[in-house]
Amino acid sequence: MQALTNLWRAAFSDEPYSASRNFLLCAIFYLVFGMLFGLIAALLMSNPDIIHGIPQLAFGRLRPAHINTVLIGWLSMGYVSCMFYIVPVLSGRKSMWSERLGNITLFLWNLTVILGVWSIMNGYTEGREYAELNGPFDWLVLGALLLVGLNVYMTIFTGTEKKWYVSLWYFMGALFWFPIVYVVGNRAFVQFTGLNDAIAGWFYGHNILGMWFTVGGVGILYYLLPRFSGNPLYSHTLSMIGFWTIGMFYAPTGTHHILQSPVPEWLKAIAVISSVFLLIPVLTVQTNFFMTLKGKWHLMADHIPMRFAMAAGLAYLLTCMQGPFQATRSI
Repeated sequence: MQALTNLWRAAFSDEPYSASRNFLLCAIFYLVFGMLFGLIAALLMSNPDIIHGIPQLAFGRLRPAHINTVLIGWLSMGYVSCMFYIVPVLSGRKSMWSERLGNITLFLWNLTVILGVWSIMNGYTEGREYAELNGPFDWLVLGALLLVGLNVYMTIFTGTEKKWYVSLWYFMGALFWFPIVYVVGNRAFVQFTGLNDAIAGWFYGHNILGMWFTVGGVGILYYLLPRFSGNPLYSHTLSMIGFWTIGMFYAPTGTHHILQSPVPEWLKAIAVISSVFLLIPVLTVQTNFFMTLKGKWHLMADHIPMRFAMAAGLAYLLTCMQGPFQATRSI
């Protein structure tokens, strides 16, 4: 009974930063289970007969269960946790606009992940990459995203800080762009046939990475690196160039995944050109990161959080330099 009482209090808590803390704890929980699903799936690839007679643990079900647990459970909830911590700090507030709404959103998000992943393991799926969730679960994800967006936007708009730091721009961009991408990419909302279905599928598949994970992650790093180093951000202008160019060039790039298919040539051309132009936000962001750390690179020797942050930044540089070149037809 006491456990239920504590759960009720946590779900409706209005304590400052409680939503951020609770989202982070749940994210770590899904990290463990998501990696467990991935490990079992990897073992099945090397030894397909290791599990018998349990359809929920077949590779074809574990793989999307792993993907959705990591994408929606671990990564997305971790991002929301960071937003719920960083946004009040940068907005000049002592807490989110509504910590209680944040914790109610957490309850809805957990319900979505647990029931959605269980439904996938039982074969109830759309069968599309990164968009396996079906029926009501798409609506639950969209509802949770909109509630997070409402909370973040209202926190920023009601804050005392009127000159918004770049992290706030990235968070607002992610929470504006990604719900649109989610609606287009999931067939609970929009139905396509044939090649149009493939185009919409890769619009979603690419932009869940670009308009959600990339934009959110860069916003988090823009907050962490100046805090860790004690240096001010090198250039606010560069940060704004990076933000608006990623908004301009990322969205049309999904078709570069299907260049060898009979989709319209003009769409392929737009995807390839936009992919190459993504070098602009990548290089502006990395220049800003590296110049912000000028004179403080020695912190990498003994500052563990800085090591993780810079590992993320360097991985972003390498993958997003590779991507634009690999998106061209010849390569």
